[in-house]
Amino acid sequence: MTGAQTIIVHTSGTNAPTLVLASLGVVLALASLAWQARSFIVTGSRITVELRVAFKGRGSVVSIPHNATTDQVSLLQSQSFTEPVLAVRVNNTGRGSTSVVSVDLAFDDGGALDETVRNPPLPFRLDGESEQSWYIDAQPAFAYAKTVEQIQRTGKPHHVRGRVKLGNRKVVLSKNHVSLPSS
Repeated sequence: MTGAQTIIVHTSGTNAPTLVLASLGVVLALASLAWQARSFIVTGSRITVELRVAFKGRGSVVSIPHNATTDQVSLLQSQSFTEPVLAVRVNNTGRGSTSVVSVDLAFDDGGALDETVRNPPLPFRLDGESEQSWYIDAQPAFAYAKTVEQIQRTGKPHHVRGRVKLGNRKVVLSKNHVSLPSS
């Protein structure tokens, strides 16, 4: 046997350029992951629902603010805006489109009011960054609140919210509500 060969490996401390490049790679990978997560969230649809009191007449609809006075309502009615409606406004602030499959009114006691004729008809494709309103006759809602009050005798106004069901089976309620008189 001849002499054994010895292998010598030289190591040094940390190599500064290698450490900087490796750290930069980790930071860029984390930034890319965060950007991908953000992109995934904003490319879908983001639906909000608002319920407003409005009046139909003269072939158009006028929404009124929630704090409208009786004088303002009387003035609208004198200008042929006489049919009270509840406007369910659906707003898609996301970039992706979605399908609206139903629009109705949800009462605070669990009841609901739905009309069979919709304009525009349902299901409705709501594109990204767009909005659409549906108008529901307010008289049946007033009648419902009056009937419930006759049975329960709470003496308080009944609240109703707009409710939208989407094609992905998600249900979105309006954050605001409208108070209906109970008498």
